[in-house]
This record gives sequence, C-alpha cells and structure tokens, in this order.
Amino acid sequence: MLLKTSLDRSILTNLRNSSHFYQSAIDNIKYCVAALDSKGDEDANEFLAAAADNAEKCEVGFRESGRTSPPTIWKQSLRTYALLV
Repeated sequence: MLLKTSLDRSILTNLRNSSHFYQSAIDNIKYCVAALDSKGDEDANEFLAAAADNAEKCEVGFRESGRTSPPTIWKQSLRTYALLV
C-alpha cells in the first residue's frame, strides 16, 4: 500500500538512507566516546563532527524531495510542547 506512488517510493528511499546515516552517526558517537576515554580529544571532535554530518545528510535528503523527516517533525513538536510547560 505504501508504494503506490512515486512519492511513496521517494519517502521509503529517504527513510532507508536515513537509517544508514543514523547508524553511521551512532557508530561515530561510539568512536567518539572511546576517543574521549583514551584522551584523544582531537579524534573525539572529528568523530562527533562526522556524527552530526551524517544526521544532517538525512535531513538534506528529505528537504531535496520536498519533505520533512520524521525526526524533524518530532523535534518541532517537542519544542512546542516544551514551551507550553
């Protein structure tokens, strides 16, 4: 049912790509923590920057297809609710 239109296929492709990008970001964060544990501050900075870059790639993919990624929608909702509290 989800793949009835090309837009649906585009969303699915973006979600698959995002999954890959976020998994890479998680790996980079693990490497960052290990670098911090061994006092490798420069390495930790590089891994953290790479993690942020991977997360941004997901957002770019959705923006290029004219959509907003689900994590962005959730972040916006949480910010709205936080302002209400």
